[in-house]
Amino acid sequence: MEMAVLLGAGVATREAFAPTELLERTLGGHAIRLGTGDRFVTGHDPAQRFAVDAHYSKHLPDILVLPGGFGALEAAADTLLVDWIDRVIERGGAVLTVSTGSLPLCATGRMIGRSVAGHWLCETHMRALGSTLSPYPMETHGRIVTTSGTAAALGGASFLADLARWGPPAS
Repeated sequence: MEMAVLLGAGVATREAFAPTELLERTLGGHAIRLGTGDRFVTGHDPAQRFAVDAHYSKHLPDILVLPGGFGALEAAADTLLVDWIDRVIERGGAVLTVSTGSLPLCATGRMIGRSVAGHWLCETHMRALGSTLSPYPMETHGRIVTTSGTAAALGGASFLADLARWGPPAS
């Protein structure tokens, strides 16, 4: 099972690594760090510099973490990146978004008419993409989990780990 976290300039450090590390511990293995072009990415909160393992286009992970950060609007406007996120979902991959990381997911069109957890600053942008900002810290839509921040993302990561280990709940 391939797990990955997408790192872009201005990524929120805790949002990227807290849920990713929980997935690694729970499911075993190591999540690859995917980037959009730069070999190194500078994150914030706390400020750190990270090495990127590969360009995102080289992988279609089974679980993808989309953290928030200062580059979320730019990511949502990147049609190649948005199309790649859509391909990850199309082939059955699970996606966990954190905070403003919900914007690139909304840009795929898969969340039109749905309630999406995310940062309150994204509400106008989410509405423009056809989604509604959820009043709840976590929303699940099958294998897509959106969260409002790091604490909720830990619950979302646990949810996806359970799906990976045990499958969907019986109807």
